[in-house]
Amino acid sequence: MIEDGSYAAHSLKDNKLVYDWKMDDRFNVYSKGPSMKSHPDYKKQEGLYISMIRDLNEQQVTDVPLKIGDDLPQAYTSQEIEGIKRLANLLHGYYD
Repeated sequence: MIEDGSYAAHSLKDNKLVYDWKMDDRFNVYSKGPSMKSHPDYKKQEGLYISMIRDLNEQQVTDVPLKIGDDLPQAYTSQEIEGIKRLANLLHGYYD
């Protein structure tokens, strides 16, 4: 989370962990809007945003399907979370 820049996008509000995708470094150019289209990272970040919308809709993370322009409800898809957990377990071992 720290390495990819999503750590700073999380905060505690009313004892709940809240994610603000516009504060995520992975979307620091795209979240500023179409005025940044000339920036070299814009298309890459737009692609990540769109693929996350698609994946989160497939996983039915929200009651209503997400569309382009909606806030992302979480920093990672279920597949990404599972991949991170597998890597951590492989590197550090299982502790259940």
